[in-house]
Amino acid sequence: MTNNERTTGPSPRFDDPRPYLMQLPLRTRLAKANQILVKLDEFSESVRATRNDAVIDLASLGFTYAEIGELLGVSVTRVKQLIDSEPKRAITVDVAENSDFPLERPHLTTLVGDSNTSAPYRGYTTGVMATPVFFDPHSALKRNRPPAIAIIGAPGAGKTVLADSIVSNPGSSDVTSVVLDPKGDFADLHPTWRQVNVTKDALSGTLDPFRFAATDVILGVLRHLHHGPFSEEMEHIVLDCIVAEQRHSTPTMLAFAERLRANPNREASAFGEMLTQQVAAIPGADAIFGPNDGGVLSLISAGEVTALRQAVNQISDPNLDLLDYSLTNRFSLAIRALLLAHVEHALRQLPKAAPKLLVIDAVEIYPPADIARLARMGRSHNLALILMAQSPDHVTGNPMLRNTVGTTFAFRLNPQRDAAGMSELLQSGANLTDDLRTLHPGECFMCDADGRLERVQIAAPPTPTHGR
Repeated sequence: MTNNERTTGPSPRFDDPRPYLMQLPLRTRLAKANQILVKLDEFSESVRATRNDAVIDLASLGFTYAEIGELLGVSVTRVKQLIDSEPKRAITVDVAENSDFPLERPHLTTLVGDSNTSAPYRGYTTGVMATPVFFDPHSALKRNRPPAIAIIGAPGAGKTVLADSIVSNPGSSDVTSVVLDPKGDFADLHPTWRQVNVTKDALSGTLDPFRFAATDVILGVLRHLHHGPFSEEMEHIVLDCIVAEQRHSTPTMLAFAERLRANPNREASAFGEMLTQQVAAIPGADAIFGPNDGGVLSLISAGEVTALRQAVNQISDPNLDLLDYSLTNRFSLAIRALLLAHVEHALRQLPKAAPKLLVIDAVEIYPPADIARLARMGRSHNLALILMAQSPDHVTGNPMLRNTVGTTFAFRLNPQRDAAGMSELLQSGANLTDDLRTLHPGECFMCDADGRLERVQIAAPPTPTHGR
């Protein structure tokens, strides 16, 4: 990043090396640091006068006293004096010559994120001093803090880059990661990930709720499909038919619909007719109404990353009255509810202690109650949940969901519309209206599980490795 690329906040005096140097071998970091010093020599006398600050900057990058002294042409004693004079700004670590930047960095000071510096590197703070930011999505669970992570921001602000960084390097081995990817952003970035288009690639009957969902979930899906709320009598009939079908050795959605269709109640019969004739004919409906061998066909694979997409992707607001929806809209909402229920069932089948990661992009298009149910299983099933949205209201508007959020990343937003909701998520009483507007792509405010708030530049995710 150059001076011309940043117009607000403390500005680096030269190309900022931190996102690169933190992950490169020592000799490479030394070479890059020398390039920086050569550039410093080309600046004015006033810039060269800032070499004392450069001592602190290089210490923050992990160079030893001797290395800094050699780079700057000053004595080791002088380096130590400068660092000791500003201990809050200096973050030092001993690095063996010719070694990579170590995974264990016990002496580093962090202003936000994980104090455990063996967690994956995510970027650096952009305040008076750049300090590294480490973050493991499961760290809050280990400390019994609210486990959900909110990533909020306008399109193109950097949400996907951060989420991609976390999924690509979650900080634990054998993490089962699921990405609900309605827009295909992650699938485009990682064509080697296991990818399933749930209404095109899924095997017949994979999302049949009678295979894996509880009674209340099935009833909720049927409410999405029905044009308007159930009458009291209709609700009783639907529940009776659900329970009767569940008693069958191989219950299915299609058999339930036929059972409802045969009911003498005209409203129930008409609803069963709609399910079997209209809904079942929608492209992709075979995932719900199609036959299978009677087992549960999981869309995800343990220890791998799976990106799940939808062919029917009529983006709709679940807070609107269903009377305003077309049948295709209602079917799309039902598919999303079934997808969340299927993922929940699949994750519950894994060992409770096994690390799990679920990313929900465009959280606003999914039924809020279903997301809240997933959020509540975080602590008991070691599930880190990442919620991505363009407005904080999509998280704060659901109290059950809001209470599960422990860490927030706020990228560029519309300050007039979103400032109040963002201040709530960031646990900040400060007026951040101007700051939210001027954040650069990849820059955000991070509020960690301890309530610490800092402005952070997110680093690019690591190069994908085999299997992730």
